[in-house]
Amino acid sequence: MNGESVKRMTWLSLGVCTAALMAAPALAQAGATAETAGASILEEIIVTANRRVESVNRVAASVAALDQAALDKQGIRNFTDIVAQTPGLSFAPPSTFQPANIAIRGVRSTVGGATTGIYIDDTPIQARNTGPQNAGDALPTIFDLDRVEVLRGPQGTLFGSGSQGGSVRFISPTPDLNDVKAYARAEITSTDSGGIGYEGGVATGTPIIEDRLAVRLSASYRHEAGYVDRINERTGAMVDKDANSSSAHTMKAAALFAPNDVWRITPSVNFQETRAKDSSQFYARLSDRSDQKLISGRTLAQPSKDRFYLPALKLEAYLDGMTATSVTSNFTRRQSVILDYSNLDEGVARLYNTNRVGGPLPGIGVLPLPILLPEAFVAAGGAENVVGNRQDNFTQEIRLQSDGDGPFSWLVGGFFQRAKQVNTIAVNDAYYADEFETLLGFRNVNGITRYFRDYHGEDEQLAAFANADYQLGDLKLSGGIRAASMKFSYEEELNGSFTRGRQFTTGKQKESPITPKVSLTWNASDDAMVYASAAKGFRTGGANIPITPTPPCLAALSQLGMSSAPQTYDSDTVWNYEVGSKISLFDRAMQVNASAYHIDWSNIQSGVTLSGCPGAFTTNLGSANSDGFDLAISAKPTDALFLSLSAGYNRSRFAETVTSNNIILAQKDALVSDSPPWQIAGTVEYSLPLDDGDGYIRGIHQYASRAGGLFAKYDTPTSSGYDVNGRRNQGYHLTNLRVGWRNEDFDLSIFVDNLFNSAPQLNYISNAFPTDTTYYANTLRPRTIGVTLTARH
Repeated sequence: MNGESVKRMTWLSLGVCTAALMAAPALAQAGATAETAGASILEEIIVTANRRVESVNRVAASVAALDQAALDKQGIRNFTDIVAQTPGLSFAPPSTFQPANIAIRGVRSTVGGATTGIYIDDTPIQARNTGPQNAGDALPTIFDLDRVEVLRGPQGTLFGSGSQGGSVRFISPTPDLNDVKAYARAEITSTDSGGIGYEGGVATGTPIIEDRLAVRLSASYRHEAGYVDRINERTGAMVDKDANSSSAHTMKAAALFAPNDVWRITPSVNFQETRAKDSSQFYARLSDRSDQKLISGRTLAQPSKDRFYLPALKLEAYLDGMTATSVTSNFTRRQSVILDYSNLDEGVARLYNTNRVGGPLPGIGVLPLPILLPEAFVAAGGAENVVGNRQDNFTQEIRLQSDGDGPFSWLVGGFFQRAKQVNTIAVNDAYYADEFETLLGFRNVNGITRYFRDYHGEDEQLAAFANADYQLGDLKLSGGIRAASMKFSYEEELNGSFTRGRQFTTGKQKESPITPKVSLTWNASDDAMVYASAAKGFRTGGANIPITPTPPCLAALSQLGMSSAPQTYDSDTVWNYEVGSKISLFDRAMQVNASAYHIDWSNIQSGVTLSGCPGAFTTNLGSANSDGFDLAISAKPTDALFLSLSAGYNRSRFAETVTSNNIILAQKDALVSDSPPWQIAGTVEYSLPLDDGDGYIRGIHQYASRAGGLFAKYDTPTSSGYDVNGRRNQGYHLTNLRVGWRNEDFDLSIFVDNLFNSAPQLNYISNAFPTDTTYYANTLRPRTIGVTLTARH
């Protein structure tokens, strides 16, 4: 850490520790105060963030947890809703050349391995970025979940590679051996300037043999209304109203078999399929966000389909003083999408024709690119990119851990995963097929496929890990370590006029990382704790796909002083230094959790774009620092009133300037990403007795700030990938309101999401060519009104 970072961490640490010290003596008087005020006790959420069952308020780490009740109360239906309620967690939706991206505490990268771990129960499902049309991570739909846990900070010891910034865990309910349980939800919605959405789902569990055998089954279907219209830009005619509608259906089945008091056997299977009729991106120049007119002028629709299966088998043996656990799973995913390449192909054709030796060909325009595509090109159907992604992960983990309340506890385990990914791309352009063959001097595949890719990659990981805790009075010292052997390899076939005929390449990388973690916790009382920790996170390296040696690509490499891309890139690491406190006040009617952190990110895997070339490569670009804090306050002053506030701040900047032939690849003090530095979410709920239940009103307000400071991509003309027309994400406020009635069995409510129709411009981006004048953007879903009925038994 540099001097300025040490100073910031010192003040933040003093603030956190002082708050805990001041609160601890007051706890003795809190009970009387709470009784006098009529306060109620806050419910605690039980988590397994440390692979042990414990209250979230006793975990010496920054953890945000939402149980099923909280997910329902806050109207959380998808991952974007989780992000809005979880400061420190950010999400960028997919675009034509970038997959969806998830980051925690500013540790974000659009290339290489994942920086955020995604878990369904005990199975990691995050994906490596295999190229521009990578599928990104599969994100479970929010239905029939016991809870969602967001673990901030590197989780390299217990969760391994891919958890540099943290992990998000989706935990399913376990079948109950004694009680029949049921859950159902139905919802109907209407979106401003959009369509009608609806949802229905049911989950039920029952014991088959009491104390010995139980099952749980669930199924759901959700249709999200569209709100982006696709038009014919030349005529203005409507092509598809509310084009970006989507749907998701899920099915889950699990059984719990306890043949005796020692063994518990839990087989399960998860299935999910999501479909989108079109992309949610709109043309910035055609749209009026203030009037909820979101327009796409694409020639082709961009439908997508994403399906996964996850069978798993969990074995638990409760031995004398210890528990042994084995989890075996196989994650299978198939994703497909059609991308509209019409604007891109028009720009590429004009670029190559402009630079053609001997002068331009007739029948193809030259630069600059016109706003409207040629009418004949549109009439011929434009150009499409047919993308397929496959992911097959076999995972085996075993753990042995101590039980009991003694001063010393321990956990040891082993982990194996073989993760295979396949990416296929076929860019089809019948209109310019002959011209591309003439311009580039090579044949297309099947006459019209100018670019074909068949990529197969494999990550293999074998790891051993251990963690130990020792309690000495009010102090607890914890330490853990993970040692892994990791291998990555790929093989790829390219073909078509854009690849200069058939090309076949291979690459591999091998590393043996060690990721330690240590923490010290002071339990000042039963209601107050302070902790300090240091943890290392790791992301394995990989191999680059060669850049096709076309004249524009060779010229772009030459600008960087290179003749080819590097064959491989190395691992990068983070060190997270953190202090925090968790304090219960007023006889547990109020909970205050706070943490402050500093992250050193070294040898960062970063993408380098090549101007005028449909290629890019990954390399290691220096280091970055990330500083910030997380704060969560919840209170129940009376039985009728609930208040909560979550806030997070993150400042992530490059720590050094890295250049290549005077082109800036990373710039000191520039932003690492365009994520909002401030994220704040507040909730107010008031309830009162009504008939045989309670009536309630709940308001939720969320704020995300605009990223200030230097952003090299938009502010530094000599930086790689500089975009003179680029724009940062706008900050925004979002307000949701819900009014309803509930009792022990039912909850009926009406709600308004995005009450004031906030419509910030987000993810403003063009295709990878400076010749493309079309910019695309996303925004929040417009005001949506709905009715929800939830039933529990």
